Amino acid sequence: MRKERRMEIRYLADQVRYLRMPTDELRQTFLLENLFQPEWLPLIYTDADRAIVGSAVPGKQSLKLSGGKELASDYFAERREIGVINIGAAGTITVDGETFSLDHLDGLYIGRGSKEISFASGDEKSPAKFYLLTYPAHTTYPVKKIKMAEAVVSHLGSRRRPTSEASLNTSMRAGRKAGRNQHPESYERTVSHAKICSYRRNQSREPDELPCFSKGAGVWRKLDG
Repeated sequence: MRKERRMEIRYLADQVRYLRMPTDELRQTFLLENLFQPEWLPLIYTDADRAIVGSAVPGKQSLKLSGGKELASDYFAERREIGVINIGAAGTITVDGETFSLDHLDGLYIGRGSKEISFASGDEKSPAKFYLLTYPAHTTYPVKKIKMAEAVVSHLGSRRRPTSEASLNTSMRAGRKAGRNQHPESYERTVSHAKICSYRRNQSREPDELPCFSKGAGVWRKLDG
């Protein structure tokens, strides 16, 4: 198992500097070009919400996600939650001894406090390609697999303008309240391709969904109030 990884740290440009940046500086600041390298686990930290973007393409050996001095943590998910989507061939993710098989475009939510996280490919000649997105977390939720077949499909754009048409596949449950006999914990906290949603419990202990807000690719978060 390979433990090597490297973390690049990037700081976003302010409004004044951005206007003066030439093309090469814009690319260096906003473009991620070193992801999905074979048998490597590159990570990019940004000061925008302290997000970390990364990828893992295992070969003969599995790749381990570990902590380090950049995070000041003993293990990577000590204070973070992670969303993973497999854009390659079939592979597996092992979290604290439990192995999850992910086919093409399946996802996995990994909650805060998960200590041992490793990635492996089913076939080294046709490897899995795991896309990672992680944010700081203040609450712990269980690990959850999300199959692509469970994704919610939203059709965007206008038929009058065919070039604007697109389909958004969001790996999350449809937004609806839990029934009276359904415990709020049955809500799935899953990887989302496009949104982060949150909800609170009202006085009757039935969770109400709050409006979604755009935040790139991320994970669902539940706020107890």
